[in-house]
Amino acid sequence: MRDTSNEQNSFTALALRKCLTNGHLKYINTERDLYKRLFGLIAYDSTQSLFTYKLSMADKSTVRPGIGIGDLKFGASIADAEAYFGSADEREQSDLGKDTTICLTWDDDVTCWFSSDDDYRLGLIQVEHPHALLADHKLIAHHRDEILPLLSPAFGQPVLEDMSVIESPNYWLATYDEFSLNLWFENGCLSSIQWGYLFDESGDNAVWPL
Repeated sequence: MRDTSNEQNSFTALALRKCLTNGHLKYINTERDLYKRLFGLIAYDSTQSLFTYKLSMADKSTVRPGIGIGDLKFGASIADAEAYFGSADEREQSDLGKDTTICLTWDDDVTCWFSSDDDYRLGLIQVEHPHALLADHKLIAHHRDEILPLLSPAFGQPVLEDMSVIESPNYWLATYDEFSLNLWFENGCLSSIQWGYLFDESGDNAVWPL
């Protein structure tokens, strides 16, 4: 029988180099954690004492206003989101009157909100990581004066609002209401992208993507 162990190890090394190049490796602590933060699935083969890695094709960067992120669409369940991103690193619940909101956060700076008003379907997403793509552009950390003209052909002109407080003295919000899209700027640079589902012409009914 042909020994394929060297081929497997070579493939693993190649996968790691590619992920390092793409900036997908968050940290390395121990041998078990070596590939823990790759955007993929990790399986341990105890019979061969080696790790095998299946790189995920899930798109976790593409911002799709009114639709979702990558292939995960608004209207998805909490279980759907965790199947897509993996188990959430943080889970918080807030209650406001009769409305309960569950917020899930993953440590690659993706946050999703699920409201009881929406039957706990995915209704709002926020990304902060530098690989986020909006209109095919990586915009996180870029200056507002660069971003707004770049997005105007696709989204028009936003409404700008000064959201500064003592803790964040230079904090601005650019809202593209028609697209349920918010851009948050700290000290003039984009810190996060936040977007939700769309509404019908009445403004009262959600339009869930198919």
